[in-house]
Amino acid sequence: MEPHADALRELTTLLQSELRWVEALRDSLARQRAGIANDDPAALEASVGEVGRIVLGLEDTRRRRAMLVGAIAGDGGFPLARLEERVAGPLTEAFVRVRADLREAGQGAAHDVRMNQAVLREAVEAGESTLRRLFAHRDDPPGIEGAGEDEGPARRLRPRR
Repeated sequence: MEPHADALRELTTLLQSELRWVEALRDSLARQRAGIANDDPAALEASVGEVGRIVLGLEDTRRRRAMLVGAIAGDGGFPLARLEERVAGPLTEAFVRVRADLREAGQGAAHDVRMNQAVLREAVEAGESTLRRLFAHRDDPPGIEGAGEDEGPARRLRPRR
């Protein structure tokens, strides 16, 4: 048995865990978009909390991944895509499969993040535009019925009885 076989098995298991984190992130980002589309602030706020927890989980998993890659390749930052260069024998089918799945899921998550940023930006811009229209300065503000021009601004705001 090659010296890094146990570390490679452990890395495979860790990558499967990382893949689950990335899939959870994608699900949360989809819920975030739905919250925006449905004008549901509670769903949006919940998704932001979820994303934060998931990112912390991913960071922890990636720290552990770097330790295992370091044990196998001699460098914790060595790319998974080139791990074959540092392993004496062929990589296991399970490792190759989860590595490919993780890469694809990561690319999908990056796309989802870009999409959410665009959706949020559009929502903010639409909200700002609406606010500008609501509070736009008008040359002739509406007066209260019966208010005289010479009574001053305070008198104009009081309704007539």
